Amino acid sequence: MSLLSETFYRVFDPVPYGFPVPSVPVLPKRLGKSLACSRSHAYEPITSGARAVFYSRARYALFEALRRLAVGPGAVVLVPSYHCRNMLDPVLALGADALLYPVGADLHANPATIESAVAACTLPVRALLVVHYFGFPRQIAALQAWCAARDIALIEDCSHAYYRPIENSGLGRAGRYVIASPYKFCPSVEGGVLILPNQETPPSLAGRTLKETLQIGMGIVRGACSSGAEVLELPGRYAPVVLDPHDPYSEPPATISPTYAGRLEKRRGSRLSRWVAAVSSADRIAQARRKHYLHWLEQTRKLPRASALFPELREGVVPYMFPLLLKYPMPDFFRLKRAGVPVWRWDNMAVSGCETSMAYRLGLIHLPCHQDLSEREMTWMTAVIGRVLGAAEADL
Repeated sequence: MSLLSETFYRVFDPVPYGFPVPSVPVLPKRLGKSLACSRSHAYEPITSGARAVFYSRARYALFEALRRLAVGPGAVVLVPSYHCRNMLDPVLALGADALLYPVGADLHANPATIESAVAACTLPVRALLVVHYFGFPRQIAALQAWCAARDIALIEDCSHAYYRPIENSGLGRAGRYVIASPYKFCPSVEGGVLILPNQETPPSLAGRTLKETLQIGMGIVRGACSSGAEVLELPGRYAPVVLDPHDPYSEPPATISPTYAGRLEKRRGSRLSRWVAAVSSADRIAQARRKHYLHWLEQTRKLPRASALFPELREGVVPYMFPLLLKYPMPDFFRLKRAGVPVWRWDNMAVSGCETSMAYRLGLIHLPCHQDLSEREMTWMTAVIGRVLGAAEADL
C-alpha cells in the first residue's frame, strides 16, 4: 500500500479536447419524477431514524467525522486505492496522511492484505473508510471485526448508497460514522450527510448566506423547469483519436483539490436542499433506478468491447450509477464523450500499487441510471454505447 504523502496524483485534463456538454444529465434535475405521491413502503433513506447532520457535500461530513476521531498531523486514515479526490481532501485538510489500501476486481477489500500494510506503518491509524461503490452494499462484517480488534474506527461511505430496503438492511448501520450524498439521488444542487452515534452531540454549524440560499434555490428551480434534450442523434463515423499535440495526463503532488472549500466545513447545507431530500420518494426513486440499471445490463450484456462491473442487480440494491468496464479505454472513452454521452469516471486519482485501481481509473466508466431519464434518453444512450462498443475497430 502507498502513503499519500509519498505519491502523487495522476490527472486527466479534458479541456484540450473540447468535449461537448452531455446531451443527458448525469444526475437527476427535475422534481417531477422524484416527489413522493404517497408514503414509501419498501425503501427508506439511510438517515431514517438516525442522528443526521446536513452539509453541502459529504466531504465536509467526512471532515467532521475524522476531526472527532482526533485525526490530524502524525495520524493515518485508511482509504481505498480506487477513490475520488473528495475522499482524500478532508484527510489532507486536517494535516493527516492516508494509506491507500488495495481492492479486488469486484472492489472488495481483503482485511489480510490491509493488515500487512498497516503492520509496516509506523504512524497511528485512526480510521478506515469503506465505500459502498455504485450503491451496492459491501460485505463489511470482516472489516468491522478487524477494525474493532485494533481500535480503528470504521467509517461507512454511503455517497453512492442513499436508499436501502426498510426491512433487513444493514446499510449505513455498521460504521461508527456514516457519510452520504443525497444530492446524487435527489434533484438538488447540494446535499451531504453525517450520521452520528446517538450518544454524540451534533456540531454547531452556521447557516448559509442569503446569496448562497438564493443561488441554490435558483439551481433547484432551473432543474425543475428543465426538459430533456431536444435533439438526440446517433454519431456518424469517428475521426481517429489522437492525443497529440496535447498531453492530457499530468502528475501533480498529492494536495487538496481546488473544489474543496474549507469555509464549508462548519456550514449547514441549505434548507431548500434538505426539503428536496425530505419530499423525495424513496420507492419511486429506487424502482426507477433499478429499472434503468436492468435496462443497461440487458443492452450491454453482449458487447465485445465492454462488460458490466456488477452483472447482477441484487434484490433491494438502489444503484447510483451503472459501472461499465471498457476493454479499450483509449479510444472508446473519447468517442463516447464526443458523442455527448454523459460518461463519468474517476481519472483524477492518487497513484498506488493496486493494479485494479490503476486500470479502473481510465477503464471503468460510470453511466447514469437515475429516475429522471426518459425512455427516449435511455434508448439513445444505449444505442450510442452499442454503436461504439459493439463495433469492430475497422468499423469505426
